[in-house]
Amino acid sequence: MVRTLDPPGPLLQRLNTLIHKEPFSSVSHALYWSTVFLVAVPVVIFYFQIYTIWTLALYFTGLGGDSCYDPQKKSSGKNKQQQQQELAVVISGCDSGFGKELAIVSAQEGFVVFAGCLQESSFAQFDFSSNIHPLKLDVTKDEDVAQVVNKVEEWLMDEKSTTKQRFLHALCNNAGIGNFGAADWVDIATYQKIMDVNFFGVVRCCKGFLPLFKKQAVERIHKGARIFNVSSMAGLVKAANRTSPYAASKHATVAFSSSLRQELQAFGIQVCTVCPSFHGTPLVENIHNTMRADWESMPKEKQEEYGQEFLDHSMQLADDAHKFTWHMDNVIQELLKGLKGRSVPAEMIIGFDSRFVFLLISMLPSWIVDLIYQINAGTQPIPCIMRK
Repeated sequence: MVRTLDPPGPLLQRLNTLIHKEPFSSVSHALYWSTVFLVAVPVVIFYFQIYTIWTLALYFTGLGGDSCYDPQKKSSGKNKQQQQQELAVVISGCDSGFGKELAIVSAQEGFVVFAGCLQESSFAQFDFSSNIHPLKLDVTKDEDVAQVVNKVEEWLMDEKSTTKQRFLHALCNNAGIGNFGAADWVDIATYQKIMDVNFFGVVRCCKGFLPLFKKQAVERIHKGARIFNVSSMAGLVKAANRTSPYAASKHATVAFSSSLRQELQAFGIQVCTVCPSFHGTPLVENIHNTMRADWESMPKEKQEEYGQEFLDHSMQLADDAHKFTWHMDNVIQELLKGLKGRSVPAEMIIGFDSRFVFLLISMLPSWIVDLIYQINAGTQPIPCIMRK
């Protein structure tokens, strides 16, 4: 049966047309946002005062720091029951960076880790731990994801090697790559590759493991399952100059995670979008190299259109990114807290600049953001072709 939906009535249609004509457009826009801020600011201030008092009360009374899922904690009640459980964590992108460190720390905390690696040569770095099971995982390949899902399912169903109950506790979609440069420099194949890893890789892994998560939810055998999709602050703020390949993929990941979080609430499966700023990982360290590689892959004619001065300015922007590159420990500890906590936030905003600069920038109008970016980048050279 086809549903017929009535559009807004003639009065609303006329009103909608009116607010897109001057001077009504500018006046209505100014009045609306003036009213919103007049009402919202006192409410927000009151909320954060209550939130601060509540957080401090929990901290000083010791009621807010207890981990709900801690495989190594020996206690009575629910924690004693957890001693009879093995909780699995699946992590992609464990060759280096966040994935590698999270796999090691999670295993040390008692979780069973399935560490997805792009290169089999990365397996040896986990030989020291019996809690880490390295697996070949290229998140751009359906067959690799299916094989990892099968391995995890076999582990869950294996009752001969353990007397403990086994559950899939978390999936951390961490695998990612980055290319930076002007849209005119980066070819379509590179855009597609970045999207396939950073976005479709997340979608592919989520869809691959959803049957296992849903099975646990339906059988009500593990109610703490969660998914962490590692995006970036580049996925929350408006994209800066020469970041479109990377930023576009991260914006897509944020949008997917937001929708997935609401869809999976019915199953009790939590979804958290992880948005760190620049931290010390190979991806950040290679920004300069990837941008130069994109430049060198361009035809000579296009390089001459921009000129050496334009390239040097781009390289300087890439180098400036390292001035605010934080130690990755904070990201790992926040993710570990998310693995062990009773619940996870909708978003993890990690990094001093993320929390106190970029989060504010994400709320500003585009024209103000553009101005901020232009001031930060300095005077942009004029391409050679425009000087003729």
